[in-house]
Amino acid sequence: MFLLFAETISQDDLEFLRKSLIKSPSFDNFNLSYKNLKPENISLGPPFVDDSQDVWFFKTSDFKRTLAIVHEKVDEPHFLFTTVDESKVPEAPDACTPRTNSTILYAYSNDLDAYDVNMLRSSIVFTNRNIFYGYTTFANVRFDVHHEEEIQYHSDVFSFNASVTAHMPNSSLSYGDSATGSDVFNVLKRYLENDQATLCGSIVYIVAKRYPNQVDLTSLITQLRANHVFVYVVAHAVPSGGNNPHALFEVASKTNGFCVFNSGNNFWISVDNLSYVNYRKYQFFSQNYAVTGSGRIELPLFTPNPTVYSEQMLVVITVQDHKIDSTFVALNYTIESVDGSFVWTGPDIGSGYPRFGTGILAQPQLNGSTDYKLTIDYHYATGQQQVIETRLHSNFYHDFVPFAN
Repeated sequence: MFLLFAETISQDDLEFLRKSLIKSPSFDNFNLSYKNLKPENISLGPPFVDDSQDVWFFKTSDFKRTLAIVHEKVDEPHFLFTTVDESKVPEAPDACTPRTNSTILYAYSNDLDAYDVNMLRSSIVFTNRNIFYGYTTFANVRFDVHHEEEIQYHSDVFSFNASVTAHMPNSSLSYGDSATGSDVFNVLKRYLENDQATLCGSIVYIVAKRYPNQVDLTSLITQLRANHVFVYVVAHAVPSGGNNPHALFEVASKTNGFCVFNSGNNFWISVDNLSYVNYRKYQFFSQNYAVTGSGRIELPLFTPNPTVYSEQMLVVITVQDHKIDSTFVALNYTIESVDGSFVWTGPDIGSGYPRFGTGILAQPQLNGSTDYKLTIDYHYATGQQQVIETRLHSNFYHDFVPFAN
């Protein structure tokens, strides 16, 4: 066995070794001891775990062998790289859970104003620089440019911050016409194929100025769902090109994300508000309602968390699956404790959570171990079908919920 010692091992070091070994036609087992890890929660994805070690299994590039990477964390900490017989690989557990350390991808159109791009950039950095919310990789990419740009992956928010700042919208790189559709879905396809960042439970923020043209989304949505990738979209209601805004809504809505259409002076607010899902990580309700005319939606009773502590939860309601038009008249909602001791109504300018464009994002303070009911009263001017998205998020752990359709 080959023995090696390193003063410090980084995530990049471990990834380099993994990629090199799975491509190697043959290699000797070796042991890599270390003194320090950077970061301390270094990971190659969801591991098989016992009390003292994490184990990851990877098929070699010829698919004839299996590489096991064993991280011994007690006594003399080290990584053991070895090949194992396929029969020794345990049945995969439900490895993808909301606890999986994951990724935030920020994808933004080159047709946007730099101010709007910077709003979400700064919110992502501010939210994650001092508090760990379970995201270990931060990625960014500018789309709607003549030549597709690579997704940039970072192990910290500071290099992410520098990368976004260095890739602000640049009109000289734009398509320059309104007929060309956005290439945003190519970004998602490339992200799904990446070998640098964890897909499970990841957040994809998309800020769109140009719409895609007609496209078959079946395979893309299937792959996103298989990895529990949440797609959250803010789309400009006055596009620079493209003709299929509903495609953006569909990808977001069917991955348990949401899509908000907005424009004008408060567009930046909708962009900035996307960051709410970063620190209200655990979604516990997701449903889409097809409605017409006027009526009421009553959600099932819910308890945001099982503890005695109160929390600011996140309520998301979108009122149309396209930009606001004359068919929308009003939508109001009420959250009330079953015992009647608490009532919250919205959207409400006074509370700081009005409707911006098609989106309502609010953060009411609710008690733990308390049952609540949420009702939505809607009014549309015609019998044309409308879609209302409803999402509820908590700080407290909840398993992934079924996908909304």
